[in-house]
Amino acid sequence: MRRLKARIDYTNLRNEELAVLAGKVSIALADNPHFTTTNTLIESFMELAADYMEKLQVAIRGGSKNDKELKDESRVKLLDAFRELAHLVNSVAQGSAAIISSTALIPGKPSSTLTKPGPIMLVRMGDGTVSGEISVRFQADKVATEYLIEVVRMLGDTESISWEQSYAVRNSRRFIIGNLEPGTRYFARVQGRNALGSGDWSESTSIIAR
Repeated sequence: MRRLKARIDYTNLRNEELAVLAGKVSIALADNPHFTTTNTLIESFMELAADYMEKLQVAIRGGSKNDKELKDESRVKLLDAFRELAHLVNSVAQGSAAIISSTALIPGKPSSTLTKPGPIMLVRMGDGTVSGEISVRFQADKVATEYLIEVVRMLGDTESISWEQSYAVRNSRRFIIGNLEPGTRYFARVQGRNALGSGDWSESTSIIAR
């Protein structure tokens, strides 16, 4: 599940872009049913926005070096105010796109509750279409983007497993493994993976290749 949030950091905006956004946000907050202009944080933001827009106009119209320094100082204060305002908006909005858009703040990238895949379940092995082939199927994991299938022959009279071959696949549909020895027992296990890492291996299962 994803939750929308207002963008926190506006340092990459150019001076004019920041001024335009500050003006839009000030207007949006002036008559916003979700927020009150008596909130000291919002009052401070509006004052800093007006101060920055005024100092920017002076600086770009041939202002002195001191005027440009005052503009830069005002910009830093306004960026800090944007951060505090965005945190307030996100706290009130609780992921509501309507409330966030009502403030004119720029939406940030939705946060994600992505987790690692869990253990892969229901791993099944079956015969392939020809001798020396086996198929592997399993239950898909909702968050996995890739699966690793490992296969090994049974060694001697024991069930001690030392995995020999691995195959990366994108889905849980029937996967065929060939060039196997007929009459030999093979074990398989499956692991899910995504951007956060790898999940636990499934329980191993086995079949005798025909």
